[in-house]
Amino acid sequence: MQKLILSVISFLFISVCFGQNKNLETKSYDQLWELYSETKDVSLKLNSAKAYYEKALQDKDSVKILEGNFAIGYSYLKKDDFKIALSYFEKAISYHKTVKSEKVSLLLILDWKSYAELKTGDFKAALETINAGFSVYNTNKNLKPIKSLVKMHMSAAEVFYRKKD
Repeated sequence: MQKLILSVISFLFISVCFGQNKNLETKSYDQLWELYSETKDVSLKLNSAKAYYEKALQDKDSVKILEGNFAIGYSYLKKDDFKIALSYFEKAISYHKTVKSEKVSLLLILDWKSYAELKTGDFKAALETINAGFSVYNTNKNLKPIKSLVKMHMSAAEVFYRKKD
């Protein structure tokens, strides 16, 4: 009896997961971004970010690919998978060299990249990324969001605290 109940629960779980992913494929960019942005469920956040990215790859839309890379990186960051997050932030930075996004600024990417580096214990890389963020801001003071700059100051302070400097 327990095996039957366990089998039924497993089947339902798998059905819901596949149904959710199939449902995501039919959503627009705006719907996927809204779902990614507003959900607190980390798995759903990651799945919607991946669906956004896959749609962007199919459409060969570089701006959306940049945004998708950032969203996936941020989702992994929320799952405490900092090393995986870093790889997606690097991809987003690479795309940012040729295209610009209204949703995801370079300052925002650098902010979260420095945080991931801090969490992996790579203090040198975190400080270099923070300095790059300050440099980006100093060359264009109209960049948004400014709160990224404040958070990078906080990350720098945490680096120095952890290093006992």
